[in-house]
Amino acid sequence: MQRVACLALAFALLTGKAVLSAGAAWADDVTDEMERARQLYAQGKVSEAKQALDMASQLITQHKAKLLGDVLPPAMMGWTTSDMDSSALGSNLLGGGIAASRVYRKGSESCLISVVGDSPAMAMVNIVFSNPGLAAAAGARIQRIAGQRGLITNDGQVQVISANNYLVTISGACREADKIAYAGSVDYDKLGRL
Repeated sequence: MQRVACLALAFALLTGKAVLSAGAAWADDVTDEMERARQLYAQGKVSEAKQALDMASQLITQHKAKLLGDVLPPAMMGWTTSDMDSSALGSNLLGGGIAASRVYRKGSESCLISVVGDSPAMAMVNIVFSNPGLAAAAGARIQRIAGQRGLITNDGQVQVISANNYLVTISGACREADKIAYAGSVDYDKLGRL
């Protein structure tokens, strides 16, 4: 194995080409766009340079959205789960940001866990979580869930805001206790590192 790695490194050094893993190949797309933007800017092509930077930014956002799905918990015992869905939100939805979600099922019950972040709208959401009076006026109950600020809305949603302003929402046709259990099993440590 070491010999293969040494040969790959030698090839890269001799040809000036990098041999990349799948993760590094993605990162190279970003750096390629950034380099393209730098070159366009140096040529005085400011609009095209901005488009290239916007493309690099979008590629980073898409990658971060995929990473966001890693915080979603596995299905609890007796439950099944669907594939994770992640996306970079357009600026017309919550002002932009990233989101990931997954559906969990047990018989006729289903819970949807969604996580949204990197959005200007989170500032408004944070106001409600920071002010128990506002939450109570909206009919919500406040409680700590996995050490995070959480609330249970009058329509049965369980919402948790992480320390770095990601909103976790558990909704659907399942018991409140299951929603709270799922809210508590989200990986808030990993979420805090995004």
